[in-house]
Amino acid sequence: MGEPIRVRVRRKLLRAIQRAANPLRTPRLIVVDNVFPNPTSGFRRTEFVEILRAFPRSEVRSSGEYLHFSGEPADLKTARERFALEHPDLAPRVQAWCPDSLYPAAGFYCLFANGANDYLHTFERHRCGFAFTLYPGGGFLLNDSPSDARLARVFGSPSFRHVFVTQRVTRDYVLDKKYCHAEQMTYIPGNVVEPRPKPDLTRPVKANERHLAFVAHKYTPRGEDKGYDRFLDVARLLFACRSDVVCHVVGPFGPDDIPLGDLEGHIRFHGPRPASWLPGFFVGIDVILSPNVPFVLGPGAFDGFPTGCCVDGGLSGAIVVCTDELKENDRFEDGRDLVIVPPESKRIAERLDELFSDPLRMADLSRRGTQAFHRLYSTEAQLTPRIAKLRELFPQAAGPNV
Repeated sequence: MGEPIRVRVRRKLLRAIQRAANPLRTPRLIVVDNVFPNPTSGFRRTEFVEILRAFPRSEVRSSGEYLHFSGEPADLKTARERFALEHPDLAPRVQAWCPDSLYPAAGFYCLFANGANDYLHTFERHRCGFAFTLYPGGGFLLNDSPSDARLARVFGSPSFRHVFVTQRVTRDYVLDKKYCHAEQMTYIPGNVVEPRPKPDLTRPVKANERHLAFVAHKYTPRGEDKGYDRFLDVARLLFACRSDVVCHVVGPFGPDDIPLGDLEGHIRFHGPRPASWLPGFFVGIDVILSPNVPFVLGPGAFDGFPTGCCVDGGLSGAIVVCTDELKENDRFEDGRDLVIVPPESKRIAERLDELFSDPLRMADLSRRGTQAFHRLYSTEAQLTPRIAKLRELFPQAAGPNV
């Protein structure tokens, strides 16, 4: 059964009132989300702010359902007030999600498979096209029946217009499953990051200390998907043969997640931190280690390569040492821009011991890696093609606001 007649009548009446009150209001691009404007989700804030600036006829509508992410304020009003302090010119166009007050829309944009699926009814009811970015996670799993059914609904919708994909494995999976045609897809490797100035490419390696960091969000009690357990094993092996290693953990991990034993007092736990804190932290870090593995969080779950936290580290001059079990790397040169390792604690510790013993190689990896990350994750590489495609898809939204 459909909606009750009184609900449909009320909705039509509301739209008529909106049209009468805004006779000159032109169609706009509407971004829908359930986390924004949480400050810890830096890629969202960067992308959505740029969209608001590039499209004067645009709004962000947020349900605030997951504003509690990483311990941030759980109410949308507080989050919007904080956003207004940073972007007072854009704040009026960040509003609460209300599907009955979206008239008129030229098109919609959202992130993740879950985002597209959750708002699909609204897109179709407004008879508007939508585009979305299909990141790993967020309801997208490989060879998973519920995920495949979700993707089939999203790509099969008459409102679907375009998808941005960020990983080679995602691109191949979507095309192999014939969810859409190649011309309906734009492959932009990586993810959006907050812009930052280039660090000193000649920063010296510390003479007496080697700072090693693990930075990740926590999705399992012991963090096995991100490799937190392997990080501790690596730290234990390094401490057994070196006295110059200083280990850091950033994220919602603590000494009670996995018993530390002889590591007690040797790990610096920084807790969850906003994205804006990370650049300053990484200036003092020699290596960020990400020994993450796929299919632990779920049978088809996987991370992007490299993880977002590794990207933050690489942009700030830290050497990225990470796994790549799905062979997603098609942008970096292993051993020159970063170091790819197997998810085996002993072998990782051996590679790090060799690296920490060679300051000249550390300096070279830091310099070349920083250059590669800034090239691949610049605004021009990440946001320019996204915005250009959205302009092409929704030209009505590209003009001045009225």
